[in-house]
Amino acid sequence: MNESVQNLAVKPFPSPTVAEERAAELHRSAGAWRRHRLITLAERNAIRQSVIDPWRHYDLAVSVVFFFLTGLGVTALFGLCELLHFPKGAVTAILSIGAAELLIRRARFFGTGIESGLWLGGLLAIIFDLPSSGRPEALLVFAAAFGIAGLRVRNALMGTVAVILVVAYAAVKTHAEWPPLLVGISVAIAAAIALQRVWQRPSSEHWFAALVLVMPTAGYVAGYFSGAASQRVVALDSSWAVTAMLLLTAVLLMGMSVRSRDRILLIAGSLVIGLLIFENRNRFPWSVEAKCIAGGLVLAAIGVAISRLLAARTDGFVVTAVEAGSYEELAQMGGALLVVAHPAHAGSQTDAEPTGGGGGFGGGGASGDY
Repeated sequence: MNESVQNLAVKPFPSPTVAEERAAELHRSAGAWRRHRLITLAERNAIRQSVIDPWRHYDLAVSVVFFFLTGLGVTALFGLCELLHFPKGAVTAILSIGAAELLIRRARFFGTGIESGLWLGGLLAIIFDLPSSGRPEALLVFAAAFGIAGLRVRNALMGTVAVILVVAYAAVKTHAEWPPLLVGISVAIAAAIALQRVWQRPSSEHWFAALVLVMPTAGYVAGYFSGAASQRVVALDSSWAVTAMLLLTAVLLMGMSVRSRDRILLIAGSLVIGLLIFENRNRFPWSVEAKCIAGGLVLAAIGVAISRLLAARTDGFVVTAVEAGSYEELAQMGGALLVVAHPAHAGSQTDAEPTGGGGGFGGGGASGDY
């Protein structure tokens, strides 16, 4: 507690110490363990009482709501300054960032969404007050705003958005497919290498995890909607260079995930494999049904191979047989109900009763009744 008071008194921009940040992460983990019934309510309360967290923060959903509400307030302040003919950018930035620092220093807000919205809103107010020239470099200015705000409030999402804007700048500036993909893959590989070590601050680890998950997809999407890629998509073609880059990235991420036993890298590698499949979806002139069947067979073979490989493992990535849960039973019941409700799709149409035709008087429909 003395270290926290000294932190507030000495630092011009106070923030949680390493111990306080880890305490907040332990509090959040204890709540998640309780929701999943891994610990009892008494054990969760004991954990929170044994580790003191002096900062005020909220869950992700509540923080997002407060962030957007704060953004609306900053936008209203920006509009009011314009109506009063005040220097809207400077006044909004001074009041917003000043209020954020006051809440951090006095009320110990850090992770509530309010201080994040104030910091980002103040920086964006300065940018929107600048004369616009429509140049692609404006994306770098927005990236700097998100990066500065994310670094100040140690928000992994803001830091990730900053890097995404850099990728978007590479796509807009070059109008080519490989530059944004190369930037996204390079950032993801660098973040994966950073995750090979243990970071003292959970916020740093969260940022690297977000980068390795998001950046390959961001780079691919930015390149996909570039000018050169749109022409290639119309021709239903596939780039061997993009395929090679995605394949190399998937192999590296999967290899590092197995080496470090990291689920985040495993998920990131799986996402890159999905991008690789999407990129080469038109390379084989097969029907959609044939592609689905082939994909299912490949996934089944991979599942059997992984199950046999990990059957005897007791540490790291393991495979444990589990009983069928309620969701599997509901799926089977749903399939049976569909068959009962639509028997025509389950059986042959030859068993249906013949329907009569013709008119009521004689034949040929003379009466007009069909």
